[in-house]
Amino acid sequence: LCLFVTALLALPSLAGAATYYVGQGAGDSDANSCASAQTDAAGSRKATAASAVGCLASGDTLTVKAGTYGGASLQDPNIPNGTAAAWTKFTCQAGVIFRPTTGTHVFSMQQSTRDIRYIEWDGCEFDGVNLVGYGFKVGTGTQDTLMNGPLRLKNSTIRNAANSGMTFGACDACDFTASTVRETGTTSADHGVYFGPMKNSLVQGVLFLNNKSDGLA
Repeated sequence: LCLFVTALLALPSLAGAATYYVGQGAGDSDANSCASAQTDAAGSRKATAASAVGCLASGDTLTVKAGTYGGASLQDPNIPNGTAAAWTKFTCQAGVIFRPTTGTHVFSMQQSTRDIRYIEWDGCEFDGVNLVGYGFKVGTGTQDTLMNGPLRLKNSTIRNAANSGMTFGACDACDFTASTVRETGTTSADHGVYFGPMKNSLVQGVLFLNNKSDGLA
């Protein structure tokens, strides 16, 4: 028994990982502290994902409660990288729609000074009907030399983007699964999904509907 307990203690611990909540209940506000936002109750949560991201440390989880979130787009949120043992997670409960009214892309991480690794997005809808860019974008031309990944986007919907629905820059072990990409693009150069240089990556169970050009390019 003592040996068993010692072995458990030697394993990487997730005890320090925290979960922060975003919601639209009465009193949910970006003025609420990060400590408050660890409580899933109206009046305690942050009101926007952009604010809550600032609470995250490596391996933490951001959970967004149901609702339609307008306002500013999620432009270069500084989501910290996770690790192989503890991914940083951006999780949406059923019924979450990001439909910003200002900005270029619905969600984008384009930092050119670091690679982006061990981050998972799960269950979100990214709706670009009010914007002029991509629905979901990770990486830039500059960042192609950095090789992002591993990354995961799953159980999500990307729709109504003026450009391609989604794009990953150079990526190693980047998975896009169980999702839908629909009604994206305005020209023949706009695709449902556009990938930069990729390796060891997976696209599985993705439905492409009524995109301007190729579903996957």
